[in-house]
Amino acid sequence: MSPFLKGSRKETITRSDRKAEALNRVVSLLLQGISLHAFQFDPIATETFQVSIRKLRTELESVDDEASALLMAAAAIRLLEENNGAAEAHLQARQNELEKVVALLSDGLLEVSRSNEETMVEIKEIERDIARARTVGALSTGRARMAAAVAGIREATRTASEVEETTAIGETDGVTGLPDSVHGAAAIAEVWKHRDDYYVGIFAAERLETINMRFGFQAGDQVLHALSHHIAQQSLAGDQLFRWRGPCIVVLVQRRLPEAHVKAEMTRAASSRLEHSISIKDRDAIVSVSTAWNLFKLSSARNLEQLIGRLNDFAATRARYTR
Repeated sequence: MSPFLKGSRKETITRSDRKAEALNRVVSLLLQGISLHAFQFDPIATETFQVSIRKLRTELESVDDEASALLMAAAAIRLLEENNGAAEAHLQARQNELEKVVALLSDGLLEVSRSNEETMVEIKEIERDIARARTVGALSTGRARMAAAVAGIREATRTASEVEETTAIGETDGVTGLPDSVHGAAAIAEVWKHRDDYYVGIFAAERLETINMRFGFQAGDQVLHALSHHIAQQSLAGDQLFRWRGPCIVVLVQRRLPEAHVKAEMTRAASSRLEHSISIKDRDAIVSVSTAWNLFKLSSARNLEQLIGRLNDFAATRARYTR
């Protein structure tokens, strides 16, 4: 191309001269674009690649025959192929390292959730899906699923910790005379292998916070004792009652019946009108006690920790102004 460029400086510039000069500029611009827009995966490799392309652009100015120009074009293609090959190797190595990190985290999650077979299977599936992922969308889906699994494990760990805290030392509740939640959790654990036949009902005295604020905690204790006595009267032989958190009484029952039948039974116990006479400073007052309640079939929970968590969550929403 050099002769054409030299010719372009003469007074007479032919059409072929202009075409050659334009072609030279196009090639130079393309080389510049390749240099600027090549995939930058490593600072040192990128700088080396850009220096090599700039060198080709400089040498292009001295090319004086077609064969040399073709050799330079081949050199530019080779540089691009080498850069792309190095980038691909870099990305593959990075993908391998990410898969190892995911596997390491997966092993850690499996270790802490080994008691939950369903979670273990889910984590292994997520790990395999991430390893096979070849698109950003697939990786995002895997990340979202892993985040959900981690959240589930975190919640299970939290509820397990709550169970450990509340089951350190079992005692009899001083207000109701019932075994406390420690004994309750132990009783549920004892029948867990036969959970298809068991239900647990939880009852809470409503407006207990109002009674406590108006008449004092002693009045609230009397109401809670009355509620426990009422639930005991409605229960069958073999049913186990426990004082749970806040204003709550839990009853563990064995019923080989459909859930609808057990719900009807619990509804009758909770809907019975309960009026109680409380004594405040040598004065008597009649209070009406309404009951909030819920029923859980043991087999509806993935594990014991989840069931205890459900009971604690129900109790926590009604635990204000109680002791």
